[in-house]
Amino acid sequence: FLPFIIYKYDLEMMGVMFQDLIITVCISLACSLFVSVTLVPALCGSIMRINTRTQKPLKNRLLKKIDDVMANGEEKMKNGYASILNYFLHHRLLLIVFLVVLLAFSLAQFSGIGISLAPQSTTDDQVSLDLTLDPGTTQDVTRTYVFAMQDRIIETLPEDAYDSITLSVGSSNTGSITIELPDITMQTYSASEVENMIRPLTTERPEAQWLISTGRGFSTPIEISIHSEDQDAALQVSNDIIQILAEHVPEAIDVSSDLTDGSPKVEVTVDYDLAREMGVSVSDLSSTLTAALTGLTATQLSTFSADTSYDVIVKLNDAEVDQINNLSMITVPSTTRGNIRLETFTTYTEGISPRMIMREDKVRVNHITANIADGYSTSDVQALVDSALNEYLILPEGVTIEQTGEMSSFADYGPTIVMIVCLALFLVYAVMAAQFESLIDPFIIFATIPLLLIGVIWIHIFYGADFTLFSIVGIVALIGVVVNNGIVLIDCINRLVRQKVPVMEACLEAARGRLRPILMTTLTTILGLVPMAFFPGDGAEMMQPIALTFVGGILTGSFLTLFLSPVLYSIFNTRREKKFDDPNSLNNQLLEYDMRRLKHLDSEL
Repeated sequence: FLPFIIYKYDLEMMGVMFQDLIITVCISLACSLFVSVTLVPALCGSIMRINTRTQKPLKNRLLKKIDDVMANGEEKMKNGYASILNYFLHHRLLLIVFLVVLLAFSLAQFSGIGISLAPQSTTDDQVSLDLTLDPGTTQDVTRTYVFAMQDRIIETLPEDAYDSITLSVGSSNTGSITIELPDITMQTYSASEVENMIRPLTTERPEAQWLISTGRGFSTPIEISIHSEDQDAALQVSNDIIQILAEHVPEAIDVSSDLTDGSPKVEVTVDYDLAREMGVSVSDLSSTLTAALTGLTATQLSTFSADTSYDVIVKLNDAEVDQINNLSMITVPSTTRGNIRLETFTTYTEGISPRMIMREDKVRVNHITANIADGYSTSDVQALVDSALNEYLILPEGVTIEQTGEMSSFADYGPTIVMIVCLALFLVYAVMAAQFESLIDPFIIFATIPLLLIGVIWIHIFYGADFTLFSIVGIVALIGVVVNNGIVLIDCINRLVRQKVPVMEACLEAARGRLRPILMTTLTTILGLVPMAFFPGDGAEMMQPIALTFVGGILTGSFLTLFLSPVLYSIFNTRREKKFDDPNSLNNQLLEYDMRRLKHLDSEL
């Protein structure tokens, strides 16, 4: 887990979110280690008396019968496992080829798993609708649309589907409706069900653009960035993309663009040379337009109250400047020719002025965002979007587009995730190499780690879950957990081999003796994660991928530990039998030294 702490800032928000989980696990493991080497031996040595059923038989007949049945079942399981392992120890190539083929087949099925940055939330407590009308729409008109939608929502939704509805109107052509749902434990209808019920209402009036949002996503599933300094070209490409997604990618919903929220503008272009010849200064032109459009404070009226006065603002009537033709007829004072109409030395262009100008890498950018429909993953919809844009979109010169949604973030995290996995593998290998005093034995256990993907992939397929960044966290955790069973088994085989037991016999005897503790650790881990993996509670959908990855990986890891690890050990350590009688081997030299030491002590006594 330590690599996640080291690289948490490279994972941005996701890394910060994993920090609490990782620190909690590390502290828990440290406490568990302390208890296991202090309290447990003390309790077992002085309080818990370990007796066999022969030394202390059960007196209750029912309990004795149950105990006999379980003991016989365990013995049969050990015999069956030993028989199967003995077969694979004599047909080692068969097992290895089978696992390699199974891994290749599983990796081929990975393309069928949807990929998302994070799981979709299923426990939301509100649904929001954002309204955008044509630029220039007044607040009164916007307010009418918002209240009309509220009435339709009340007519459509059951009374127990929501607690309250809040309305708000923006500065001009925007508004929003927030539907507060009951507490998660009291919800009759989920947020997605409420969304599906009100979605048809958003298309009843085409002139009103309603966007529905639920959840607390970490990023926008689908996002397209349009880079261009030509605002008109960027607006045209933006409209084309919105139309393409609406016609060819219905799986992408709630499509919106930055530029659609802008206000109408009139750009006045002045021929400064001509204006100078006619005796018009820039300051006179600016002050005239300001007075015509926003008004000019001509004087102040004072009343009998010394503390009260009123500004007298003079401006043209709004009806006189609501069209460009009227605007062009405004006259500007000239030093040589009296009053001159603006149209003499100006031209006018209508357009849309964005509410905010966004730049990335010093280039103006416009974002088009979209959500994904229920039942689809981000990777599936992203592939459809890419295909549709490649086929139907024609980019003008000077305009570029870039995919910057969840899949782009996932790809950006890729190098960091690879570094985390490699560092985790190195640290685990270093610990095992020090423990085994060997560079080969850790590789025997490490051979099972890539094969963990078999269980991880198939549990995602069977459960229909997306592969997310949380799944990768589960895989990294598995690296440290699954090797525990391999360490226990390989350590037991090494002890038998040091006692000059032949490698094949040592593998069978150690595997048979360690079957019970391996199954115990596997079952306790799986049973502890089953509720979170298959029956997640409120708000637990974020941790569910970690639990699913653990369950699938632990099942596969246990099988690989029980069968593959002994087979690989027999392949790489057969040479140790040749050193059983070698006087120059380290074990024999140490044994000889111990024997001489014992003889010396006996002679002194």
